[in-house]
Amino acid sequence: MTAEPPGADVDVARTLLALRRYVAAPLPGTALRLCGFVHSGRGRVRLYLSERADAAGPAATAVDLPTRLPGGTPRPPWWYVGLLRELALLLGGSGGASPPGAPADPFCGRALDAGPLLAAGLLPDEAGADGDDALDYVIADLVGDPLWSEARATVAPELYTVTGFVRPAPGAVRVYLGHDGRTIGVDLATSGADGTPRIPGWWAAAKLVAILNPMDAPTLEARRATDRPDPYCEAVYDLTTWA
Repeated sequence: MTAEPPGADVDVARTLLALRRYVAAPLPGTALRLCGFVHSGRGRVRLYLSERADAAGPAATAVDLPTRLPGGTPRPPWWYVGLLRELALLLGGSGGASPPGAPADPFCGRALDAGPLLAAGLLPDEAGADGDDALDYVIADLVGDPLWSEARATVAPELYTVTGFVRPAPGAVRVYLGHDGRTIGVDLATSGADGTPRIPGWWAAAKLVAILNPMDAPTLEARRATDRPDPYCEAVYDLTTWA
């Protein structure tokens, strides 16, 4: 069978950008790190997990994942992030066992097909997010990370530059911006009213650009939070319910 061209059913570049956090640090609750990613064709990618941070090999586990939803739509890049978190906990760091007839692979000692786990509902079949994903998205979108910006311009240097951020409370982030010759703090929500983390991709930068437009100065000023003194900026604006 002829394999599909690499990347035919998965946005490899953006998926790698989404997964890079697990190259630099272990998956939460485990010692497993991502040490490999290949497009194996026929609607699959193979990811390699290992407790060793420096190399794949006999101690690594290969995990085969379908690149499309049951209806045929390519899975979004951040789906792989949430799935790996759940999968690593199921593996418990041991890697699981190879299925019968698993192909020889010099980069792993075990291979696992995640398809049956998805079909059984043991792994999430839809994209999800946690608080770290939501925060990562906001910061990356505001600075123009290619994972989130795609073809649209998210950074508007004539309106703002990102100078920092802090988490002042659960479900929120304060971003510090250079804007109109001063430093301001803008509070954005990273979770919904029910406390659920916001799914990446809600165009944080586009919303911010809209309210920082000089024509909307009264809208911004109306959201000034005078009860939130902050030594790192001249004023704080609460956009947690606006954006």
